[in-house]
Amino acid sequence: REPIVFLNLLNQLLDFRFVFKMNTKFCLLFLLFVCIASFVSAMPQGDLTDSTDCGENEEYTTCGNLCPKRCVGGLPFCSLRCFIGCRCKSGYVLNKENKCVLPENC
Repeated sequence: REPIVFLNLLNQLLDFRFVFKMNTKFCLLFLLFVCIASFVSAMPQGDLTDSTDCGENEEYTTCGNLCPKRCVGGLPFCSLRCFIGCRCKSGYVLNKENKCVLPENC
């Protein structure tokens, strides 16, 4: 008897109409949040003026990653927003002093 009760409950939870009725407001709020977050994250961050004052092993970019690779302890996830400014050249990572170095020099 218990497996039948469980299967009926599982069937009800997976029923699209039941889920839709229960979660309509949540879904609409979630979609609104996603739309706002994607708009905000698409805005470039940083200095909009061109710069040649980048440090050693750095280059100026108009759409760099906000979460550069580091010697130790990068973020587990990162925003897709563009960062305007200096970033490490390809093949370099940031060390503890925020200097761009080759990974073997970390």
